[in-house]
Amino acid sequence: MNNGEATPLPLVLPTSHQAEIRNFAYFKVLEEWGRGEWEAFDWIMYKESNWNYKAKNPNSSATGIPQALVITHKLGDEYLNDPEYQVVWAIEYISNTYGTPTKAKQHHLKNNWY
Repeated sequence: MNNGEATPLPLVLPTSHQAEIRNFAYFKVLEEWGRGEWEAFDWIMYKESNWNYKAKNPNSSATGIPQALVITHKLGDEYLNDPEYQVVWAIEYISNTYGTPTKAKQHHLKNNWY
């Protein structure tokens, strides 16, 4: 898509489990930044893993919904096995690293990672 604009995502993802995780994330994002940051956060997680908490990058230690580098960030079993933990981790990471999902998305569009 042009200008880095995300295609609107379906309201319900392929599995009900993914939809539940996405719903949990939506309310966490609202608490942290407000509704205006949801699109960017959703875009990043969709792009990174399609909201699959078991997603693994075959070329690195990146795993989970946010594709966190497990070795770099010293993440353990709780991260690997709990999608809600992954969402909370992603929110904290984005907040500490970029400030907002919009800024993280801008970085991702330029570098293909965040």
